[in-house]
Amino acid sequence: MATVGTTYLNIADKVKRLDPNGEKIATVIELLALTNEVMQDMVVLEGNTQTGHRTTMRSGLPSTTWRKLYGYTTPSKSTTVQVDDTAGILEAFSILDKDLGDLGGDVAALRLSEDQAFFQAMNHEFVQTLFYGNTDTDPEEFLGLAPRFGDTSADNGGQIIDAGGSGSDNTSMWLIKWSDNHTHAFFPKGTTAGLQHEDMGVQTETDSSGGKRVVYQTRYLWKVGLSVRDWRHVVRIANIDVSALLTIGSGSDSSADLINDMIDGMHAKMENLSGGRLVWYCDRVVYTALTKKAVEKANVQLSFQDFGGPNRVMTFQGIPIKRVDGLTQTEAQVT
Repeated sequence: MATVGTTYLNIADKVKRLDPNGEKIATVIELLALTNEVMQDMVVLEGNTQTGHRTTMRSGLPSTTWRKLYGYTTPSKSTTVQVDDTAGILEAFSILDKDLGDLGGDVAALRLSEDQAFFQAMNHEFVQTLFYGNTDTDPEEFLGLAPRFGDTSADNGGQIIDAGGSGSDNTSMWLIKWSDNHTHAFFPKGTTAGLQHEDMGVQTETDSSGGKRVVYQTRYLWKVGLSVRDWRHVVRIANIDVSALLTIGSGSDSSADLINDMIDGMHAKMENLSGGRLVWYCDRVVYTALTKKAVEKANVQLSFQDFGGPNRVMTFQGIPIKRVDGLTQTEAQVT
């Protein structure tokens, strides 16, 4: 049996959301809110299969010939390979005792307050899976970026830059080109994009002993997956030593040389810088370290720009750098 107050909204939860007069649901300040700016950038397409998306990638180019007069040219062709990505189904339910919800007469506001928390939780789980989802260990998820770019000896291993960290206190930076033809999210064919919210209204539930209760029920559903159509347009700077980054500004900077690694990522690893939306992603430790470097007068690579939003965005050679708290600081060394 679920514990009241852990699984379900209880009286104490409701009281905490009342304003001082006890008449309206107060504004909820989510102290544990994470920053997942990746949601602002990604391209989302409808998949071409009922369970996911099939990508046909060019795996080889045709041969060409310099021909002399009356000479012959051997016909050739390109080769392709097909990759199937599957979508995951992320789901949650909110249950509210009807009598509790009706207290005070503002059940709509109370349910909206709870909806916002579920939206945030779903968003956090999606971003965590975007980077770390592994269908080998958790087949119900979709395949994220880290398992795709987790082996330097793989075909795409050249897209991984080793920042020198070891052990299990590492993090990564990612340079991703979002577009229809490079990297994008998708939803299964014939379904609806994005997080779905279904107000199921008043429901009567029955337990194993025949007992009944009346509740308000809400369902949250998100069918989504990830397709990396061309891995030459994704770069991972792996093995960034978190403890070393924390020394920046303390007088003994022993951090990885992130600036040179970012230059290598952009110009030596990324196939080209055009044809999509390029964005750097990092966790808050890396973002803080780069911010400290940005304020150094001698540093002209990092700067802050206004992209029309409410906040200024740090950029590296014009490419925005965004903080994603879904990236962890406990990654194992990538080899």
